[in-house]
This record gives sequence, structure tokens and C-alpha cells, in this order.
Amino acid sequence: MSNFNDYYNYMTNGYNNDFYNNQNNFDNNTFQNTFLNMDNNPKLYSPNEGFTKGNMYENLYYGYKNYKPMPIIANSEKESLLNQIQMYKFAMNDLALYLDINPKNSSLIKLYNDYLTKSKQLINNYEKLYGPLCNDVLMNTSNWSWNNAPWPWESDK
Repeated sequence: MSNFNDYYNYMTNGYNNDFYNNQNNFDNNTFQNTFLNMDNNPKLYSPNEGFTKGNMYENLYYGYKNYKPMPIIANSEKESLLNQIQMYKFAMNDLALYLDINPKNSSLIKLYNDYLTKSKQLINNYEKLYGPLCNDVLMNTSNWSWNNAPWPWESDK
């Protein structure tokens, strides 16, 4: 590349293709209209698939070009528990966004509460096996145990 124009054209070339210029494709207005006018029982992905794709709502998922979401594979039981906790917390956050707009949707409130119960069980299981995830959990009132166990990202080796 010999000059700024060549560099600019190179950097912006990906945004000049048909995906971005096609009027029938997804845009911000489509997202807002779809999300705000979603029916009372939106079709949801499972927590695992929603976490992998970054979206719990099937009608709001638009893949990026040829990208294929890859499932997260845990290398240990500890990583598996952390992934499951993250998965359910993500699902709860995505459901909470919908419930902010549709607060009377009893089926999604029930689903949210089910995910909340499951995430609490997973967190309790993790903390019994590996120590606290957050410093607001007092495991021993006479000893500060927050920094005793390995941190979640540290190796158990």
C-alpha cells in the first residue's frame, strides 16, 4: 500500500460488500422493531446454544458473514462448572432485557426463575469444591478465605 487512499480502501473494503448494502438485511431499526414487537412467547435457544451464539432469541440471531459459532469445551470439571455458571447468567441477563419491556410475561418470568435457581445451585456446587467465586460469600466468619483457594483462572497444577 503506497498511500492513505490505498490503506483506506483496503480497510473499508469489507464494509462495501452486498451484506452491508442489501436493504433486506438486518439493521438497527429491524432489531428495535423485532425486539419491541416480539410476541408474548418468543422462540428461545437453549442456554448453551444462546451462550455460544451470544443471543437467546432465535428471531434476533443473525450470523456474521461465514462465521460459525464454536461450542465452548471445558478441559476440567472446574472449567465445566464455570462455563455452566456463565451460560445461565448470560441467559438470565438476556431474559431480563426482554422482561424489562414485557414485565407481565409469566412464562419467561418462570424460565428466568428456573435459570436463577439452576445458577445458584451451580455456584454453591462450585464454591463447595473450589472456593468462593465472589468476595461477598463468607465461608468462614473467623478467617478471610477469599484469597485462600486458587483463582478461577489459575491452574490447579
